Amino acid sequence: MLLDQIPTPTHLRAEPAERGLVGSVLRDADDSLDDVLRVIAGPEDFFSPVYALVFITAQNLRAAGKPVGADTVFLALVQSGRAADLGESASNFLADLLTDYPTAANATHYAEQVRQAALRRRVRREALRILAETDCPPSCSADELTGQCEKAFRDLSDSGLRTADPIVLPASFYERLIAFYA
Repeated sequence: MLLDQIPTPTHLRAEPAERGLVGSVLRDADDSLDDVLRVIAGPEDFFSPVYALVFITAQNLRAAGKPVGADTVFLALVQSGRAADLGESASNFLADLLTDYPTAANATHYAEQVRQAALRRRVRREALRILAETDCPPSCSADELTGQCEKAFRDLSDSGLRTADPIVLPASFYERLIAFYA
């Protein structure tokens, strides 16, 4: 079982902030996209693949020197065959973002919330990996494990928000964790 199958607490999903960030970028990418990218690492900071898809599409349009807006993002998604990833009515989804977020003034505020949630998810993931290490038969001493823990969190802190490959924990760990939350 993968770590991603453990339910993520609502506050770590940051859905309203992700929605606000993407709505702000669609509203005015010229004023908000650079500011947002100074705060977040990129689409990997999003919990929702839908908002990450809209964000990376906007980012790609901007990098190609094309205008960024709900209409151009929609067209790019249709051309790439990804519009259905936004749901039944991708155009309405994007239009709702513009309606819900009439200004890009709060883009960096939303970006900071997205960044904080992403960092918390990464810390949580590392903590769960460490917990799994302590639950498994000892492959190293407690002192070595403590050193590994310190290094892992230092690396996480030093990297900003960059993360390594997904962490896979033993099935027994997930079974106990799911039983705990049940």
